[in-house]
Amino acid sequence: MGAGTNTGSRLLFLNRCEGGCTISPGFEDSRSNHSSIVGSPRELSEWPHTDNQWDSMKRCDEELYAPFEIRVTDTDPGDEPHYEAIVAGSGSELGFPMAGGVAPFACGPIENAISFTFALLYDDMRALCNVVGQESAHAFGLDHEMQCNDPLTYLGGCPNRKFQDVDAPCGEFAARDCDCGVETQNSYQYLLEFLGEGLVPQVTIQTPEDRALLPVGFPVHAEGIDDIAVTRSELWIDDRRIETLEQEPFAFTAPRTLAPGAHTVEVRIFDDRNQYGSTAIEIEQAACESRSDCDFAHICVDGLCVLGPGNAAGIGATCSNSDSCQTKLCAVDAPGHDGVCAATCENSPDSCPSAFHCVTAQGGRRRCIPENGGSGGFCQAGGHGGRGAFWLFLVALFIGRRRCGKGDGDGE
Repeated sequence: MGAGTNTGSRLLFLNRCEGGCTISPGFEDSRSNHSSIVGSPRELSEWPHTDNQWDSMKRCDEELYAPFEIRVTDTDPGDEPHYEAIVAGSGSELGFPMAGGVAPFACGPIENAISFTFALLYDDMRALCNVVGQESAHAFGLDHEMQCNDPLTYLGGCPNRKFQDVDAPCGEFAARDCDCGVETQNSYQYLLEFLGEGLVPQVTIQTPEDRALLPVGFPVHAEGIDDIAVTRSELWIDDRRIETLEQEPFAFTAPRTLAPGAHTVEVRIFDDRNQYGSTAIEIEQAACESRSDCDFAHICVDGLCVLGPGNAAGIGATCSNSDSCQTKLCAVDAPGHDGVCAATCENSPDSCPSAFHCVTAQGGRRRCIPENGGSGGFCQAGGHGGRGAFWLFLVALFIGRRRCGKGDGDGE
C-alpha cells in the first residue's frame, strides 16, 4: 500500500476550545475558525469534562485512525493546514439543538474542514470518541452507513467501533443509496486509499544480542525507523515498563536490582501518531558478585543487588508489610509486632551481610534477618498495610498471605 492519494494535510486536530471558541461563517478554514455550517458568528463553550476524560477520548480516536497515515493531536497547529474536530459545547450553541455532532460533507475530502462533536451531551468517553470519528470522517467524504460496529453508523449496540473493511449499505436507520453515486461504502478501504497505510516504527535492538548472558546493569541500545518521525522510546522488562526516553539516542540501562536469571527485554518506539512498533529479545542475567556490581547504598546478597542496612526500606529496616521493603520481604517475628525487611539467601546462606544470619521459613524459604532479631518463628508479611500485623496474620489464615516458620532447620 502506497502513501494514499491525499496531497494535502495529514493532521487531525482535536480542539477542546479552552476558554471557548468563536466560529465565524464562511468557507471551511480550520486555521481561522471559519465554517459554512453557521450563518452568523457563534460561541462554543469549552470541553466540559476532566483532563483524564479528555485523554481517554483522545487515545480512543488515535486508535480509530491508527491504521491510516494521519496524526491525531490536541496541540493547535496554528496556520499549518489541518482537519479539525471541535469537541466541546452543545448543539444549541451552534444552532443544532437536537444534534450530537455536525460536519460539512462533500463527495470527497474538504481540506481544512471543521467538524463538531457536542461534548456536553456525552458522559461516556467511548461514545464520544465514536461520534468524533463519525463527524471527522464526514470531512474526508464518508457517508453514514448501516454497519453497527463502524463509527459512521447511527445504529446502537456496538460501543467498540472501528472503521470496517466491509462493503456496507449507506443509511441512518434504514438502508438507502449512498449520497455519492455508489451502492455501498467501505470506510476502511476509502480511508486507506485516501490517507495511505499508517506505518509503525521498525525497531532494532542493537545491543544486547538475543540469548546473551549479561552482567548486572546491562545496557540496551535501540533505534527506530519511521516514515515520518519517531518521538519517544520505552524499555520494558518482563512486561513491566522500566524507563521512557523522549529523544534519541535510545540508550537504556537495566536496573541493577533485576534478579539473576532469564528475562524478556522489549523496546517500544513511538511515532508522531503515538503508535509504536516493538522488538523483544530473551536474555540471561548473571548474579552480582560483590557490592561493586550494585548501585550506591546497595549490597550484593544471594546474587541480587538489594538496598543495604541503614536505609529506609533497606534490609533490617522496620516494616509493617512487604510494600515497606525494597526487597518486598517483611519478616514478622509474631502477630502484633512490626517486622524487619529481609532478603533471600536461598542459594548462598553465607551471602547475608555482617550482623545478619540466614534462617529458614515455612516451606524451606531462606531469609537474611538481623542476628538480634532472634532465630525463633517468623512470618513473611503480606503486601497490604492498614490494620497492623495482627490483621495480616488473621488474613493469612484464610488466604495464605503470610508464611510462618521457625529458625534454621525446622521449616514448620
